[in-house]
Amino acid sequence: MREQWGGYRAIVKIGYGTPRKLRGRLSNGLIEVKVSTVKELNSLTKDQIAVIPRNMGNRRRLELLKEALKSKILVSNFRNIESKIKEIESNFEARKKRRQELKKAKVQRLKSSKKPLKSDKKKEEKKEEKKEKNNIAEESSKVKTEKEEKPEKEENVLYYLSDRSKLNKKNIINGKKICLVI
Repeated sequence: MREQWGGYRAIVKIGYGTPRKLRGRLSNGLIEVKVSTVKELNSLTKDQIAVIPRNMGNRRRLELLKEALKSKILVSNFRNIESKIKEIESNFEARKKRRQELKKAKVQRLKSSKKPLKSDKKKEEKKEEKKEKNNIAEESSKVKTEKEEKPEKEENVLYYLSDRSKLNKKNIINGKKICLVI
């Protein structure tokens, strides 16, 4: 090969290259452009053809194919766009029906076993949480009302203070305490 003897493959040489104007084009003269959004699809020119990546999901692929069909843009990896759209939609419908059947079967199994559904459990848990919150709120309101109530008058209580900062040793006058109310 290196010595270019007969019977061996030809070496890559500059003369075997395609003309610059035709490089990267298909046999029909169009340039392939990867398209992953509708915006990219609509921005194609006349000398470009769309290629939808194979790792794209069916939902987005369906959107692109519908848009390509509507705007009459060619897609190189899908020869018949209409049949591919029908195929994807039928797959979606079958999947939807299968999911509904599984859900119905699950509900029937749970009803027959007389166990509550997960959704029912969640609802019950939420109700219990609300009850607990209400109980906590009631308890805290009781505590607040107890704090707000002034203690019964005693002989040794002289004054009521509303500020903690004023409470100190000087607040005991003639052996009588001054009560703190917040």
